[in-house]
Amino acid sequence: MHREVLWDLDILDWEDIKERTLEKLQYPRSRTATAYEGKEMILFLSTPDTITVEAWNVNQYFDIWFIQKDETNQIRAIAQDIKDAITDEQRNRLNLPLDELVREIKKAAQERTTLHNGRIGPEQYHPPLVTDANHLQDFYKTIGAIYISDDSLYNNDDGATVLPPPVPG
Repeated sequence: MHREVLWDLDILDWEDIKERTLEKLQYPRSRTATAYEGKEMILFLSTPDTITVEAWNVNQYFDIWFIQKDETNQIRAIAQDIKDAITDEQRNRLNLPLDELVREIKKAAQERTTLHNGRIGPEQYHPPLVTDANHLQDFYKTIGAIYISDDSLYNNDDGATVLPPPVPG
């Protein structure tokens, strides 16, 4: 859930932002916890733009939706990026009753499956859609990732995919 974005630091006056930037980078866990801990969310997952690390990623606009009750106790799904909406119509599409969002997701998933025969795109060379993290490695192999043996994890000069480190604890 954590992401740091530093835009074009080389064109900024580093001395003006150095202290603030370094302080920000030291404590990502607390900022991430403040933003997300204890909140219910819907995440639209995809794979990252690289095959060097096997992972799920949330990398598009409107891929994080918070679940919350409104003043009438209706459960709603609200896109994290609703702040980027310009018109009332856009805001209304980013603040939906949870039941409506779930129906739309299921409908879109069924349409995608039908249109693409269970693949991520219409062509036969597109790999099958993965909906289970236990099969993520199959997807990566299908798209060309090369896995290295465990004994060479720290001597990897060939750019091959490396599994992320184990979860602490």
